[in-house]
Amino acid sequence: HIDQNCSGSSSSGTASIDAMTRRAVWGCLLAASVHARPDCLVELGGVAGYVSTQVDVLSPEHGKRYTEGEAIPLGLEVQAWPVDIAARRDVRLCVVLDELEPACIPVLDQSLPTLQDLGVGEHFVEAYLALDNKTRLDCNLAEHDSVIFTVEPPRNATTILLSELPDKSHVDGLLVKVHVFQVAVVEDLRTWVKLVDEHGIVRDKQPCRAYVTAMRRACGDLRAPAPGIYTVEADGASSIEVHVRGDTGGDVTIVSAADAKYFERLSNFIGSVHFWEPFLHIDIYDLGLSSDQLTHVQEWDRTSLFKTSYTDIPLVGWKFSVVLDALTRHTKVLWMDANAELRRPLTAIRHSLDETGYFLTVAGHRFPTPKTVRPATLQHFGCRAAFASMPECTSAYLGVVRGSELHALLPSLDKCASSRACLYPKDAVGNTNQRRDQSVLNAALCHSTIKCDADRKFWMWAGQKVFTPTEDPSSWNSLVLFSRRGHGAPYSPRDVA
Repeated sequence: HIDQNCSGSSSSGTASIDAMTRRAVWGCLLAASVHARPDCLVELGGVAGYVSTQVDVLSPEHGKRYTEGEAIPLGLEVQAWPVDIAARRDVRLCVVLDELEPACIPVLDQSLPTLQDLGVGEHFVEAYLALDNKTRLDCNLAEHDSVIFTVEPPRNATTILLSELPDKSHVDGLLVKVHVFQVAVVEDLRTWVKLVDEHGIVRDKQPCRAYVTAMRRACGDLRAPAPGIYTVEADGASSIEVHVRGDTGGDVTIVSAADAKYFERLSNFIGSVHFWEPFLHIDIYDLGLSSDQLTHVQEWDRTSLFKTSYTDIPLVGWKFSVVLDALTRHTKVLWMDANAELRRPLTAIRHSLDETGYFLTVAGHRFPTPKTVRPATLQHFGCRAAFASMPECTSAYLGVVRGSELHALLPSLDKCASSRACLYPKDAVGNTNQRRDQSVLNAALCHSTIKCDADRKFWMWAGQKVFTPTEDPSSWNSLVLFSRRGHGAPYSPRDVA
């Protein structure tokens, strides 16, 4: 029921609504966004269906460090659906450098500039499609179509080189052994080596006193406080990164689920957990695995298998029930879709669970829009957020601490997801206008203080080219989570010893 002030309620909680009411709901959301026009759109006159756009900034490279004075060519890859919208005369390709005004050109214009004379520090480049009036096509987050890179002054790395322990090494236990090679004779040779965590905090510091040879000094062993990725540093030296495996996984439990069609993806996911978090335990919910597949699962190390009787598996209405069930056994749970893949230890996610009681990340889009949710789902939760006013959180990753704000919200999510009228209303069409459990999650977060982390290291996916995993699955960059989606399977599970 929608009144003239755009407030509403549903006597049944999950009422199906007619086309007139649906238009009223979206009219209210649009009116609430701002008194002027919204800054993005998902529907375009003369175009059937919803528009989708993706602009990959290939150069500068995301996360890369450039040297001051270096010329950086701008490289972009533009994707649009339907494809012919990119050729429209009223559509422009807009590029933003840092906080400057957008520079917009015809999409087919090949004369992209080179970035020069950038100051030392962090920089931001965003590229997107927009109409002549600057309204963005598709309601993506800025992080969806942007990169962050750094310009540094030239460095002199000829005095000391940390070596013997190669860069990107994997270290069993918590002790890191390192030598310092002196490759040039200098009067002021620094003789301390430091172990620095992901937050830039020095976790250990040891002297390098004993001469192994005339050109090399041995340092004391560095002790990591916990598993994770650390940087080994010494003043004036080239740093190296090490993966410290440790000997315990802490109190976080991974939870996932799969049916027979997703077994290969599940296998790759479990293998990635075994590689990057070898001491974590994984609860696997069986959504319809074959007998042969179940035999394989039972051979995997540090896993437990749970039978289910859920139906309508593709609608994913069971996910919140699974997480609630896992929380009856574990204090900290991290749900991860079987599509997922770990690409480094979960240090940052553990920090979020400890600090806030939950972990969520974004899907790359804004919410609510007609592409992301049906009015009936919004009405169920009384969500009256302005059009495209919130970041859309992904339901692929749900970190929950027992007793947290997100834990308290889960029963209401499960109630909606258990009703098809709320989870997937009659006007839903595939995944084009209702994202099932993800739509439920975001409608429930509408009036919550819970936020999802927009850092790119948590939500990249197969198909984008801006920020991809290292080609070698045993190496790493800053990417933590990757949605593999069946495009390859670089990891294999470890069987019980």
